[in-house]
Amino acid sequence: MAAGTKPVVLITGASNGMGKATAERFLAAGWKVLGLDIVEGAPVGEDCVLRIADITDEDAVKAALTDLPEGYGTLDAMVLVAGVYPVSNLDTFSVDLYRSVFDINVLGTLLLMKYGKEVLADGGSIVTFSTIDALVAVDNQLLYSASKAAVVNATKTVAKELSPRGIRVNGIAPGWVKTVQNMKSGRMERFLPSVPLRRAAEPTEIADLAFWLTTGEGAQYITGETIVTSGGLYMR
Repeated sequence: MAAGTKPVVLITGASNGMGKATAERFLAAGWKVLGLDIVEGAPVGEDCVLRIADITDEDAVKAALTDLPEGYGTLDAMVLVAGVYPVSNLDTFSVDLYRSVFDINVLGTLLLMKYGKEVLADGGSIVTFSTIDALVAVDNQLLYSASKAAVVNATKTVAKELSPRGIRVNGIAPGWVKTVQNMKSGRMERFLPSVPLRRAAEPTEIADLAFWLTTGEGAQYITGETIVTSGGLYMR
């Protein structure tokens, strides 16, 4: 990053939920945001550019990362929030559902890191998104859990691969988060009594953690880790 210029972060899933909260957090700190999403959304600030992109489409990802908006130069960080979590078990999953979940959650993450590293500055940061479901056995989350377990391992592997460039790669594994989708499902309220802190995380709390992993004092020697933030629901 040149002196006097604003740092640039790529955020996927930036149109809503945790992705939007993360975009707002970086903007508030003076960053420029390039947001990618499969659905259209309104920019959350004047230094935010939102683009429609299917992260499972290699050509679309490559185009988004090789044709950065004017004035965006190179990336200083990437926060890969986008993902899906349909209910599934051995009886209900299908090959089509498997491919959809793994294409978005795993392939999308890998493609973004593959092409993102070409425009990511040395000393930069990548934050992936997993879930506590990747770390334990959870009923009716067969495909989601398995796909996010792959993200946990990919985070470690890519952290090692990019370490010679000083690029840190870490993940976040949230528990219940108060997003519109979670609140609409009705499942969150049923499970909150089992959370030691007796509440779901606010999207802003997840955004704060993503920002700290990217920029915070004390985070600069952390790489290859997936940080659990679950209100005590999962302790290790």
